[in-house]
Amino acid sequence: MNIVTSVDFADDNEDSTTVETKKYIIRLKDEVDLSDHVKNHQNKFHRAVEGSEKKNIFKVYQQFPPGFINAYAAELSLDVFKELNDCRDVSYINEDTEAILWRIVEQSNACWSLSRLQSRDPQANVADPEIVNNLNFRYVYDDERETGRDVDIYIVDTGVVDNNQFGHRVQPINPNDTNDEDGHGTFVAGIAAGTRWGVAKLVAGEVHVVVAAGNYDADASDFAPGSAADVITVGATDQDKVRITGVV
Repeated sequence: MNIVTSVDFADDNEDSTTVETKKYIIRLKDEVDLSDHVKNHQNKFHRAVEGSEKKNIFKVYQQFPPGFINAYAAELSLDVFKELNDCRDVSYINEDTEAILWRIVEQSNACWSLSRLQSRDPQANVADPEIVNNLNFRYVYDDERETGRDVDIYIVDTGVVDNNQFGHRVQPINPNDTNDEDGHGTFVAGIAAGTRWGVAKLVAGEVHVVVAAGNYDADASDFAPGSAADVITVGATDQDKVRITGVV
């Protein structure tokens, strides 16, 4: 791969760091000669700077090999970007950003509520009780970024039983009390972090507090804790997108 020495066409008496720049990939049209294009524009922007206070930053840091793509990567000031964007040689310009590798996993035995998160419409035939109770729905997620790895979840509820859904990840506030006589706390924890039933799409740069709306089919601001400030209040619907109207 041909790496081109960076060229900064700016006034030698001025600090080029004062000019705002961004990195771009400039895709040329197939019939354009890449080397000629770069050389011509290096000369052009150099001449434009001479005798003026204007700064043109045109730093070419990579040319892609012939046969791969007729393009190069460069750091550009805004004026240079605008001119290249209108240049007849150029097919398009994209900002040079970091590529992220996704590890997509498909869960084929998900419950309807997990699958519902990725669809605006109810699942077909989901009203059939036999289908609702089956684990035959599809749920797709990124195994690297959407599993809740390295995120702590605090469940304030009736308790949590550390069953096989949690893989010994549960840490009760009171180590001597691991009961959940009602079962609701374990149910909520399973929705958040269960290996089979859980959403586990948690990205936290700070503490986010999520509370129940109450399932009253009424304005949650009239009930605690959903009425608290600075919390995320969440309600529930059934498989037909109908809001839950009974307290559960």
